[in-house]
Amino acid sequence: QQQRELAEQQQRELAEQQQRELAEQRQRQLAEQQQRENAGNTSTNNQQSPTQPSNAAGGSLIASLVGQPQQDIDAHTHSAKIKPSNQPFSKGLEYVKYIEKDSGQPVEFTVTLTISEKGRLEYVAVVDKNISEKEKSYYEDFVTNEVLNNWEFEPAYDNDPNDPKASTLIVRIRLQPLP
Repeated sequence: QQQRELAEQQQRELAEQQQRELAEQRQRQLAEQQQRENAGNTSTNNQQSPTQPSNAAGGSLIASLVGQPQQDIDAHTHSAKIKPSNQPFSKGLEYVKYIEKDSGQPVEFTVTLTISEKGRLEYVAVVDKNISEKEKSYYEDFVTNEVLNNWEFEPAYDNDPNDPKASTLIVRIRLQPLP
């Protein structure tokens, strides 16, 4: 009887081992199938992308301030000044892909700008509640590299213009596509 029980236990273990191997084989097959499908999608996307960006990313934008900049907590008698550039710049693929919601429509968002005592832009942060955390970095990169890069800033000061101060401004920026 012990031999029979031992034989049955060995058969159960062998059956369990075979089931595990079958399950692993199925998982490998599914993973390989997904890789083939993903590779097929990637090659399809790569075939489409050379024509798509050139059409979608075409066009120019002009950036402007909406309303007056507001001082943040570090209020000074004379706040920092912003001189926006009125030079148009290219939309670029990043704008079309991550920022533009409706083609041809302006995009507005709120940012904080930290301006050094030397009048240099030190820090940009999107603080608009309508923009998801995931999208904020795209907006920040775009506005820093494409927009604010061409703007000029004058530092804030209290009573003496020869004693400039670092400050933070809250501004609303509009990106307007040009016809």
